[in-house]
Parts: sequence; structure tokens; C-alpha cells
Amino acid sequence: AFMQIPPERARDHRDAPLIVELRNVYHGAMFLDTPIGFVSERSIAAGALQRYRVVLVPAITHIDDTTLQALMAFVSRGGRMIITPRSFARDPYHRPRQRPEGFPQVSGLGFAGLLKNPTDAQLADPGFIERQALSPGDPRIPEARIDANEWDALRFAARDLAGVGVRLRFGATPNGQVLGRFRDDRSPAIIRTRHGAGAIYHCAIPLRPRSYARVAEAVFGEAGVNRPVRLLGADGEPAWGVESWVCAFGDDRRDLLVAAVNLRAAPVQLALSGERTILGVHDLIANQPGATRFTLKPLETRLLRLKVAD
Repeated sequence: AFMQIPPERARDHRDAPLIVELRNVYHGAMFLDTPIGFVSERSIAAGALQRYRVVLVPAITHIDDTTLQALMAFVSRGGRMIITPRSFARDPYHRPRQRPEGFPQVSGLGFAGLLKNPTDAQLADPGFIERQALSPGDPRIPEARIDANEWDALRFAARDLAGVGVRLRFGATPNGQVLGRFRDDRSPAIIRTRHGAGAIYHCAIPLRPRSYARVAEAVFGEAGVNRPVRLLGADGEPAWGVESWVCAFGDDRRDLLVAAVNLRAAPVQLALSGERTILGVHDLIANQPGATRFTLKPLETRLLRLKVAD
């Protein structure tokens, strides 16, 4: 079904907030050594969520009751869900939707990323907020800094996060735990609420791609996402800009196959780190012995077979 939009929006060549946030979230999740995919309302109705441990919701403003109930049931069974601002705001007919029970209440709105602060009248105008589609990678845009020192799952070096765009002011959340706070006023920036056996992570502002990567890395760890081999950069963190996949390999499925591609414009030094001891590495493309430490040139692909201890 198509939703009619005003003619001026149809002529606007800027990316819509949904597209900006989808690109932002996808960019943040694609370098964490695990496959990621997409689900639609139809696939969710067919049970697609059973294959996943974590769902990321990138500014999905319009959602029907059936899909929302399925997402909440996924969390109740033990899943994790990361929600960005604007999500679940309206139903498919553009009618305002009440926030689900247990979600942080929103007491107000702000904006990070404009050179001039918006007036109260502009913030009260939904059209103004919807027109603020910012490029998440533009370093010239002012940021809101977030301290996530209260989130134990985040590595120490990764507890400095940044966001830009519509900023929600979260009200009291009795069953919520504050994981990150805005540096300027110490108000909640990331809240985790429990729902059944799972948890929901509420972001008060759209994050930069690298910050989404750090949040997703922590949530993947809490959700028990299996990543038998990690590709780490020189700083010991997941290698930014290197997409990789791991799967069982060989007739007895006891070896591991690692595929990695460097999407950056500069060489990247990498180190393989495994849950089990790596006994040997073979480069399948060059057909020669490999190593657990190597350098990938820009756009270079490496296909490695690993022998690991039982």
C-alpha cells in the first residue's frame, strides 16, 4: 500500500529521515563480524524473527498493531531490540500512536545538529522536524556527546558516543536503567527496559554510525550472538570499515571459513581473535599459508580457512 505524501515532500530530493537513519544503523552494524539482514512486516508475520537474537529499528515511524505485537513478543521471549527516535510514532494511517507500555515517556523534544537552535514553535511543528534530514557522516554538523560510563557491556574506550538530530527528553521510567547520559545536562540518552526475558534499548537521539557500532557491539554481547572469530584493528577494537563473515567449513565442519573485505580507502592492519585457539591459517585465494595478523589493502578481499582447537 502507498501512503499519499504532500507534493512538496515528493519534490524534495533530500533523503527522508527513515533513509538517513537506515543507512546510519546499517553502516554501524555491518562491521561487527556477524551477518545482518532485513525483515519486513510480511516476513515478521511469517515468523522471521525466530532466526535472530537482535532487531534494530531505524526510525520506523509507521507500524501496524500486528507487527508491533510481534516485535514485543520477540523481546518477551528473550530477544533484544534497539530503537531509535521517531520509531513507532504512528499507525499506517498516520494517526499518532501511544507509546507501548513500559517505554520511556517523552516529556519534550530538542535538536542537535542545527547551527541555530529551533524555536519552540518550530519544535511543535511535525513538518519542521520531519524536514530535518541530516547527513550522519558530515563532520561539520554539531554533535551531542554521550557518556555511557554506566554501561558495563561497553568497552572502556568505546563509552564516548555521539548523536545528531531530533533529541527526545525522556521522562521517568520506573523499570528502566540509564546506560548513557548527555554530557551537557546529564539527562538520559540511552535507557534499557526489561520486557519478559528480553530487553529494549531506547536511544534518545540518532547516533553516528561508529556510535551505533559500539552500541550494537554491546547488545550483541549481552544477547549471546555467536561470533567465533573476531577481526580486530590495531587498537584492539572491532575493525571499522572491514566487513567479515564466519562459518563452519570442511567435510566434518570442524574448520572455520573467514571472509573479509576492506571497504576503506586506506590499508587496515588486522588480527584474528578466536573463541578457540587458532592452530593454523590458510589463504584460499592465494593458496598459501596465512597468518593471524595481516594487512588488507583498500577493497582487498581475504578468504581464510582456520584450523581451531577442539
